[in-house]
Amino acid sequence: MQIPNSLQRALALSLAIGLTSLLSAQKYDFETLDGETIKADLIGVYNGIVFLEKKPGATQFINYHGLAPESQKVALEWIKTRIAAAGDPPVAAKDSDSKLTQFLVKSLVTNKDGKLEAYAFEDKAEPEFYAFYYSAHWCGPCRRFTPKLRAFYKAMRLLGHDNFEVVFVSSDTSEKMMQRYMEEDQMPWVGVKYSKKSNSRVSRYAGNGIPCLVVTDRHGRLLYHSYQNGEYIGPSVPLTHLENLLNYTAKLEAMKPANEQPEDRS
Repeated sequence: MQIPNSLQRALALSLAIGLTSLLSAQKYDFETLDGETIKADLIGVYNGIVFLEKKPGATQFINYHGLAPESQKVALEWIKTRIAAAGDPPVAAKDSDSKLTQFLVKSLVTNKDGKLEAYAFEDKAEPEFYAFYYSAHWCGPCRRFTPKLRAFYKAMRLLGHDNFEVVFVSSDTSEKMMQRYMEEDQMPWVGVKYSKKSNSRVSRYAGNGIPCLVVTDRHGRLLYHSYQNGEYIGPSVPLTHLENLLNYTAKLEAMKPANEQPEDRS
């Protein structure tokens, strides 16, 4: 989770040059040191890894140091823009430009007093990452993993990591069983309405089996999946990657120059 020293030095230099808004996906021709050209959208740069989306749902990972110098500059621009955004007022979900977030604004529920109620997501801060959890009450491996996910969720919140949200997508046989599962396992996160769980906005990420954990950015661009090249690697792997993402973005937040920190008016 350490930011490479060479990347830190290059980043420090680039911060003095000026900012270009790269936090929304843009198509580039990325050149590697091996001479390969990759035409893709830049999703983000985390822990020295450049995430590229060649087409929806197809994410390629490139080590920053494997990129040609001009492509490294594009990656550095993304990082410094992300740092500059630290401390900015959060965007409410209802005001997001993400189609995924707009779908979730109208599609989330929470378990309260033994029943599923609409979750008021519209005025909540839009998260930077979503972790879609495909699971079911009847699934033994799911019931063993859910407590681990719950402990992770609570620990990350205690550490101040509020830039992610877990979203439960039920594979239960009925809405009643979905509610029972959320209640019995004390899920502290939200779920997609049972009637909307087959919507392509969320069903597109589902693997061939459960439990399945899928991490995306706020636009729904794939970062990590429980299936890798068609092989099931389980939910613990993307969960570990998510923890690394949260720790790394916290470091980026801390790198914002002191003279750009929000003024304390207390």
